[in-house]
Amino acid sequence: MGEKTKIEWSDASLNFYLGCQKVSPGCKNCYAERVMKRMGRKYDFNVLHKTNWENIIKMLMKLPPSRIFANSMTDMFIEKLNDQEILDMIHVLKQFPQHQFLILTKRIERASQFVNDYGLAENIWLGTSIENKQTRDKRLPVLRNIKNVAIKFISFEPLLEDITPVDLTHIDWTIVGGESGSGFRPFDIDWARKIRIECTKQNVAFFFKQVGGFRPTDGGRLLDGKTYDEIPVLRWKT
Repeated sequence: MGEKTKIEWSDASLNFYLGCQKVSPGCKNCYAERVMKRMGRKYDFNVLHKTNWENIIKMLMKLPPSRIFANSMTDMFIEKLNDQEILDMIHVLKQFPQHQFLILTKRIERASQFVNDYGLAENIWLGTSIENKQTRDKRLPVLRNIKNVAIKFISFEPLLEDITPVDLTHIDWTIVGGESGSGFRPFDIDWARKIRIECTKQNVAFFFKQVGGFRPTDGGRLLDGKTYDEIPVLRWKT
């Protein structure tokens, strides 16, 4: 957990837990797994490790109003966590309405059921990861139909194939990026270009994160000579 992050679309990140389990092709070269391997043997990626929540609260108290990626090193809706454990995390986030917390999950079906059962705070944005046509068809309709979420977004990263055409009805924001790290898979800039065109047509904010490469910065962040850092306008969704 840290106050600052290298993730371009957020100001900071925090982690209530470390560790996850891979569920789809986008997970193959998981950055969280690489980070945990560098942290040492005691941090097994496949085991959930609870962090010091007091440190999280202290950080949130001193940060200026920020856009914060919540649980960047795990999936908040992982099966290993029960509903009460998720509610405990949400309770902490609700105490800091000056911040906007971004939750990104590959387990959008569980997230949908959770929101239906318990709701979400107004300062929480909910997104899902989509890497190919299969996950587009599986996850996007679920996210689209979730009610009462401040901002709904999609992370097309790592984007592994052309996923257009794509219906972005009731989606506020898309983030697009190629893969980085050892064993990174090819990325065609035209895939991002097509999503940008869809976003323009459908009035959805578009953020281009990276072309990718061995290092995240290798390919740069330009798309057709321009940097795209669009952020959606916050509004309560019904």
